[in-house]
Amino acid sequence: MLGPSFTRSPSFTRVSSATLAGLMVIIGSGATAAAQDAQVELLAPKARQGYYVGGGPRALSLVVDDEDIGSLGGMLGFGFAFRFGQKVNEWLGLGLVLSGGGAGNTDWSVGGGGLTLEAQVQPWLDTNLAFRLGIGVAGFAVSRVESAEETDDDPEGTVGSIYTLGASYEVYPWYEPGAYDSGGLAFSFFVEGQFSPGLGGVTSVGAVLGVEFTWWSGLSRNKLDLPVDAAFTK
Repeated sequence: MLGPSFTRSPSFTRVSSATLAGLMVIIGSGATAAAQDAQVELLAPKARQGYYVGGGPRALSLVVDDEDIGSLGGMLGFGFAFRFGQKVNEWLGLGLVLSGGGAGNTDWSVGGGGLTLEAQVQPWLDTNLAFRLGIGVAGFAVSRVESAEETDDDPEGTVGSIYTLGASYEVYPWYEPGAYDSGGLAFSFFVEGQFSPGLGGVTSVGAVLGVEFTWWSGLSRNKLDLPVDAAFTK
């Protein structure tokens, strides 16, 4: 994490504990539903199936505001994210996202990270477009670029919640639909908006643009709707 360190408050501990407990319950429920669905319905083989893991770089554009001194201005920077999860059914996936990064302008710099529960909704199954919605906990530190300009009222950092909304499109350069394969490697291009209201009075609003490398595990052949000759081949 970039910038000065910050101390977790009891409020943040309660918020983060409750949020993370909710994340685990939702993911567990999704896994159970996926197992039940797989028992009653065979699915056509596709690249976007099974468990997924991925990550990659992202460009950041942020506007940060402090309740005491006002706006800190727009900031540009870079970050990285790592995500993993699974497809609950044909149109819904659930997972966790670990992200971090830093940004700045001529006067201020910020750096931090977060943990987010993310839902990936795919309303049109014949496309690789998906919408991403996330909620989680995040924290970031704030500092002046010039230490000589620091004052006692300067914000040092904050912790709190984070909300994300965006869309992604996946490209599978090595996937062959006619081979009846499930799963595969993809390049995931995405754009995302973020809102993070901090408990310490520091709020950030931003946009994220990036590309990730994603691997989908696919489904086993006994869960796929296949021709007889393809069902028994490896």
